[in-house]
Amino acid sequence: MNNKTYINVLVFLFSIVFANLSANPYNSESTGSWNDTDVWEDEGAIGYNFGNNNITFNINENDTIYINEGETVTFDGNNITFNILGLFIVNGDIEFTKNNTDLEVNGSMIVNGSVIINGGGNSSVGGDGTISVGENGTFDPGDSDISGDINIDYGDNNEDLCVPYNLDYVIEDLGEGLFNITLFWEYFELDDDSCERIDDFSHFEISRDGNIIALIEDVDEEATDHSYTDNNLNDGDRPAYSVRAVFTNPFEKSESVDIELDYPLPIEIIDFSALAKENYVLIEWVTVTEINNDFYTIERSDDAKKWEIIDYKKGAGNSNQIIEYSYKDESPINGLSYYRLKQTDYDGRYEYFGPIAVFFDADLGKVNELNIKGLYVNYSYKVGLQIINKTTLDASLIVSDMKGNLLLNKYISPSNYIQNIDVNFDSNYSSNIIVIKLYNSFSLDYKKLIVN
Repeated sequence: MNNKTYINVLVFLFSIVFANLSANPYNSESTGSWNDTDVWEDEGAIGYNFGNNNITFNINENDTIYINEGETVTFDGNNITFNILGLFIVNGDIEFTKNNTDLEVNGSMIVNGSVIINGGGNSSVGGDGTISVGENGTFDPGDSDISGDINIDYGDNNEDLCVPYNLDYVIEDLGEGLFNITLFWEYFELDDDSCERIDDFSHFEISRDGNIIALIEDVDEEATDHSYTDNNLNDGDRPAYSVRAVFTNPFEKSESVDIELDYPLPIEIIDFSALAKENYVLIEWVTVTEINNDFYTIERSDDAKKWEIIDYKKGAGNSNQIIEYSYKDESPINGLSYYRLKQTDYDGRYEYFGPIAVFFDADLGKVNELNIKGLYVNYSYKVGLQIINKTTLDASLIVSDMKGNLLLNKYISPSNYIQNIDVNFDSNYSSNIIVIKLYNSFSLDYKKLIVN
């Protein structure tokens, strides 16, 4: 073998060995600074400048590796991979200048210096851990793809970022079970100097139920009022929204402004009453609208404080028809008792109606009953009521509209027959529901009546 051949063989073997060595990962085996001899398994101190390709660093789960303040670690090679399961603290700077940087954070990374990925394409930042940027820290991923559930926490930096305010909403019913929600909020003019970081504003980020649904990038610099419409939601949806301002560094975000919409509950009850009969108490209620309605719970109490469940009734799901419900309490409480109704929808949301009071006299077998019946509504602006007072005391009859405006206040004497009473209102009356309350110390009846 001549010298030239010998040298070529040596170069070939060296290149294979070097390639294999450069492909071997650096595995942490203890806690310490980046350049400590005992930190990296079988490698010793590894220095601050890397021009080689295909380098992998594994920071294990129970290890903490840190770059000291004032130090800079530079990677000038391609295919640099970090797998961070433990804790990586960057007090100095770390910079990646070439292609294919892969920063996988499944533990924690704390940045008090600078992390800059400014090489070419095909770089990525991912994992399900957290990158926390301190007050003097900078995290610049460049054009890296962001993947996984990585969380970038800018901490105190957010204090300088202007936050949207006065977030509100309007619901538009489109019919056929669809509706739109339009969000409204205010923000500073982008040439306003009242916020230190206003010049760095990039766009608004809209989230629904924790998921980003829109980015608003074309923002008028002189506008203070902003809006976004979420289209074609369905009956039964209960979304919660947040709005954030996002700045030129893609991970700098102001604190989110959250809103949880106060949706109307899914039923409208126009009558809920409890009537004492000879051997039982009759509970009745009437609905004119039911949306997403699962079931009713009937509850009873002797003091209107501690309640017991006595039965359930299945709801109608979705309905825009008048539906009458009833329940017989065949083991009522003797004397004065109270009933209330709990309505629960398919999403678990619920609303209470009542309480209403009733007096049941089991010993004397008396029926102590107050009862209201709607008799008629005519076009002469008059409502006819049938009133029954089968108690031994006078009862008060109060009729008002939904705003509390009084239409009638009258005493009803005891009797065993129906009393017909007219309630008049003028032609300018705009409400379509009146509230009727008949009560004394024995019993109470309460109704809503549609009048136009």
